[in-house]
Amino acid sequence: MINSKYETGTAKVYSKIYHDRYKYHHNQTNYTKKLILKNLKQAKIKRNEFKNMRVMNIGTGVESVVFNHIGVKKVFHFDLSSRAVNNLKNLSKKRKYKNIHSTKKNVVREKIKTSEKINFVFLQGVIHHFSNVENGLKNIIKNIDVKGKIFIRIYKSGSLGYFYVDFIRKFLDLNSINLFDRIFKKRFKLVTNSSGQVRTDFLTYLYNHCIDNIFVPSVFLIERKSLQKFFKINGFKNIYKGKSEEYFHNDLYNKKFSSISYIFQKEKNFNYKKNRINHVDQLNIKYKEKNIKELVSFLKDKLNLIRKLNSESKINLAIDLFFNVEAFRYQNSFLKNDIRIKGKKLDYPKNLNDIYKKTILIISNYINNEH
Repeated sequence: MINSKYETGTAKVYSKIYHDRYKYHHNQTNYTKKLILKNLKQAKIKRNEFKNMRVMNIGTGVESVVFNHIGVKKVFHFDLSSRAVNNLKNLSKKRKYKNIHSTKKNVVREKIKTSEKINFVFLQGVIHHFSNVENGLKNIIKNIDVKGKIFIRIYKSGSLGYFYVDFIRKFLDLNSINLFDRIFKKRFKLVTNSSGQVRTDFLTYLYNHCIDNIFVPSVFLIERKSLQKFFKINGFKNIYKGKSEEYFHNDLYNKKFSSISYIFQKEKNFNYKKNRINHVDQLNIKYKEKNIKELVSFLKDKLNLIRKLNSESKINLAIDLFFNVEAFRYQNSFLKNDIRIKGKKLDYPKNLNDIYKKTILIISNYINNEH
């Protein structure tokens, strides 16, 4: 039974935008399979080892289905969504999927114990939505066997997109999702509401991006050093990590720069040691560049005025800011050509400095119009 605002809010957000993931649409399973095989290769796990793997997974269930398809021994799936768990339980009634075991749990506040030790945990885009990252990981890693591995992909603190996400969440009411829905669909008319369309339809991408990042109860932009320390003091070795720097805003040419992956391997059994995993406020990073520092100063100065805007204005402002920062990166990541809606080319900034300048202009216009 879902019994907290965090659980209710999280389930509501992902039921709204992940329909095809919950249904294991072939576009989703094919795309997910490519990612998982890539990540297993990064973890130095060979195909002939798949048949002996006991996997733990959290999420919509599409990854658990893919692990079944590639031939792992068992999959232990957990999620706080009844939809995800019930779908997998119904699927596991079929002989082909008997090796999937799904349980409804909030792994942050409920202890979990699998019937067998796990040798691979797959957490794609999960832990940055935990209400308490350390508690969730503590409950998970206790189930990992020695030499077992855990794959984690998280939002990247210091990336341009999450600089904007973190700022927008400072002024927008997280409970205004229904009002947002009405405003967005009134402005843009048609939204497919299918996560499988995000790579071919900009409006679907924009809608899903807003819902996912604004209205999910927790977006925790993890300080990477504290994450690595957490695993180190609890007996794990870092065997893979993506490229990292404290910040990198000029990530306009590929969306992949907005996330980072880690793989840790358990080296020994341990008595759990507590280590705080920190969130990074994107306005408090020590930026060096003059244009970023000027933008940060402006945002801090105007934040209280933005909070005083009416609810509709704040939602429209959030949409405009997301459009401003995401359009050119979307073009480069998925289309390679200018974005067009019904044949009409959209106007949006195509370099970092213009994005900063337009941000200041957009916010100033909203404040001046209302105040």
